[in-house]
Amino acid sequence: MKKDTLKVTIRGPLRDLWRFITHISERRRVFRRSSAERPGEKHSIRLRQSLHPEVQFLLIDKIQAENDSSNSYTLIPDTSQPGSVSIAAFRAGQYLSVEVQLESGLKINRPYSISNSPEEARRDNAYVITVKADKDSFIPEVMVKSWEVGTSLKVSDPWGQFYHNPLRDAEHLVFIAGGSGITPFRSMVGDILSKHKNISIVLIQGAAVSEELLFSDFFLTLEKSNPERFKWIPVLSETSDTEGRIKHTVLSGFIDGGILAEATDSRKSSFFICGPQAMHLHIDKELVKAELNPMRIRREDYGIPGKPAGREPVQITVKMAGSTHIISADRDETVLVALERGGLNPPSRCRTGSCGWCRGSLLEGKIRYDKEPEGLRSADRKAGYFHPCAAKPESNLVVDIPGNPGFNTDK
Repeated sequence: MKKDTLKVTIRGPLRDLWRFITHISERRRVFRRSSAERPGEKHSIRLRQSLHPEVQFLLIDKIQAENDSSNSYTLIPDTSQPGSVSIAAFRAGQYLSVEVQLESGLKINRPYSISNSPEEARRDNAYVITVKADKDSFIPEVMVKSWEVGTSLKVSDPWGQFYHNPLRDAEHLVFIAGGSGITPFRSMVGDILSKHKNISIVLIQGAAVSEELLFSDFFLTLEKSNPERFKWIPVLSETSDTEGRIKHTVLSGFIDGGILAEATDSRKSSFFICGPQAMHLHIDKELVKAELNPMRIRREDYGIPGKPAGREPVQITVKMAGSTHIISADRDETVLVALERGGLNPPSRCRTGSCGWCRGSLLEGKIRYDKEPEGLRSADRKAGYFHPCAAKPESNLVVDIPGNPGFNTDK
C-alpha cells in the first residue's frame, strides 16, 4: 500500500535571509509597475457605508399588533433615497436608534432592540422592532398612534454590546426579561440555537399578566422543536392563574433566587438580563446571593424615562454648538431628558450610560447616578466628563455638550 509523503526542503538561515531580501526588491518592482490609481477605494467605501451607515432611511412596510399596547413594525429600505438598497448587518441583541419628531417639532431619538434574527433580516431585507405605547413615557404613545404603513423613518446603524459571544460566554445561557425587555431575546434565542448546537438556553420572561407576554407563541414553538436545548419559563406578577391565554406552565410572583435555582446551575451559566431598572435592581440582589462572577453577567437597561416626580427644580446652563442655553430641570430626571424637554437636540443613542455617545463635560455643579454607567471610563470621570443620559442633577449645573454628530441632524 502506497503511503502519501510530504516533501520538506530546509534551506538554512543564510538562504532564507537572501530570499527575504530579494522578496522585498520584487515587491518594490511590482509597486513601481502598478497604477497610481487606488482601484479598491470605491469598493471599500461602499463596503464601509453598507456595514456602518451614518443613517438608514427606512419605510414601515408592515404593522402587527402584539397586544393592546405593543406593535411590531417591519422596516424596509426606502429605495427613493440615494444608496438605500439594503439594511445594515447586525448581531442578535443589538438595537436601532430611531428618530422621532414630536408635535412641537422637536426631534429626539429612542433606542429599540431588533426583534427579528439576523437570518430573518437578511432573508427579508428588513428589520423588525417592537414598540410599547407607554402613557408615562416622555413620548406618550406618539409612535404607536402616528406610525402607519408607508411612514418614512431615519434610523441609525445597529448598536450595542448586548449579544452572545461563544468565546466569552458559557455553554448554558440564562436569559431574564421583564416587560418589553423580551425583544432582544426574540432575536437571540433562535439565532443562537441554530448556530451553536452545543448551547442550551433557559428564558425567564416576567410580565404582569399573560396578555403582556410578548412572542409567547414563538417561544412555545421553539421549545417544542428544541426540548433538550431550550426552556421557556413565564412568570406573572399579578395572577396565579396557570390555565390562562397560553397553554404552558406559568409561575406566579416575581423572578427570584428560587426560580433561578430551579432553572439552572447558576455557577455554570452566563446571564443576560434586559428590562426596566426596577427589575435590574431586584435581580441584582438575587444574583449577589448566588455569588456569581460578574464577568458572567451581561445587562441591557431599558432607559426610556418616565415623568419626573416633581421635586424642587434646578437650573442647567448648557454650552452646546457655540450657543448657551439656560433650562429648568427636575432633580429626578436625567440631564439628557431635561435638555430634550428644553427644546435642545443633544446626541444620544443607548440612553442608559453604556455607549458614551452623549458624553459631555461637567463644568460646575453636582450630579448623581442611580446606577454607575458601564460606559464611563475612570479616566473620563477624572477629567470631568459625564454621561447626560444617566446623570441626574443634584444642584444647579453648568455643562458643555457637543453638537449632535448623529443621524438625527438636519444637515
